[in-house]
Amino acid sequence: MNEEIPYQPAVGTLNYLANCTRPDIAYAVNALSRKQSDYNLSDWVEVERVMKYLSGARDLGLIYTGHEDSVVGYSDASLGVNDPEGFSTSGSVIKLFGDIVSWGSKRQNIVATSSMEAEYVAMCRTSKLLIYLSAFCNTLLKTSYVPILYEDNRAAIGAAKAEVAKTLKHLVKLNYHFVRKALQNDELKVIWISTHDQLADSLTKALPRPKFEDFRNGLVNL
Repeated sequence: MNEEIPYQPAVGTLNYLANCTRPDIAYAVNALSRKQSDYNLSDWVEVERVMKYLSGARDLGLIYTGHEDSVVGYSDASLGVNDPEGFSTSGSVIKLFGDIVSWGSKRQNIVATSSMEAEYVAMCRTSKLLIYLSAFCNTLLKTSYVPILYEDNRAAIGAAKAEVAKTLKHLVKLNYHFVRKALQNDELKVIWISTHDQLADSLTKALPRPKFEDFRNGLVNL
């Protein structure tokens, strides 16, 4: 750690942007935030890269048009094979009336042993936010939305629908089965989506530039 490097204030500033108006940097800031107490010069170089990216994309942001009539969410996860402690990363995007109102990139607090388990954990978090938001709309606007969750892992969808024999015995915390109960109570619909259309993918891992820019166009606008 080099105390002369303003690493923590810089990451704090980036975190504010990532949480308020720039979902396209959410994963990068999440990764940088993990080094707050153990950063070095190479980590600072990564902070500068994010700042240079923002400088070149300063006109991007969120635009709200309300052009759709739905509550939908996108859930994804990246298995923690490159994480020093084996923790996976969850990504979520929620759209209300066609506009992004919530997003997140979060390191999971369990060690998933397969991509299906990592995706299942991510689905739980996103489904909670979706159901809360749809209930809020139904109460305030007198609507009757059943939110849709888009997921690109068929095995995780099967686990949520109790269509597979695997018991997920490694996921000992009962709260991870929230999504399964929500489906049984018709509080949520889960639909498979291609990885190429999975908006939350860019919130779980670093992507090649062309793929990142494709997803970015679905997250922020000019």
